[in-house]
Amino acid sequence: MQTTQLMGTSKMVPSRGAFYDFSTAVSQALHSVECTLSCPTGAVLFAEAQPARGVYFLTRGRIKLSVCARDGKTFILRIAEPADAVGVGAAVCNGLYEATAETLEPCEISFIRQGDLLRLMRQYNEFAIRMAEHLSREYNTTCREIFTRMLSETASGGLPGFWWDGWTRTARPMRQAR
Repeated sequence: MQTTQLMGTSKMVPSRGAFYDFSTAVSQALHSVECTLSCPTGAVLFAEAQPARGVYFLTRGRIKLSVCARDGKTFILRIAEPADAVGVGAAVCNGLYEATAETLEPCEISFIRQGDLLRLMRQYNEFAIRMAEHLSREYNTTCREIFTRMLSETASGGLPGFWWDGWTRTARPMRQAR
């Protein structure tokens, strides 16, 4: 497995994700503001609807991101792996965390406070572009998941009236039968 350096630290992580292999200047700037956390299994990094404090970059372990439905059921959005970042959307827009992040095993995490994150994005175009790329990938993945679930529910009679347009990868309302 190819590995690479994450955010200027000495930790080696799988070579994937948006937050690795920066220029020396960006790596040094990130390293100067990051705080490394060691978290046990079951630690909650942040909860759904909690104001954003910053971004968590996973260097070791796995994190479950989930939301709670009105009926009390928990829906797992994804499992974050090393080199993934969680909480980016909420931190960038100074909003609320969209999900709850809980460690599934002992984890090592680099945390960057929201103020430092935004300052570094303004200062380093390279970092800002990586953040935008991450948000775009996350948005596209979420859309695909929603459409896939809509299709499976449509097939079982749950959400009638939509069809999948494979060319544009969007769900479109079906035309009414005349």
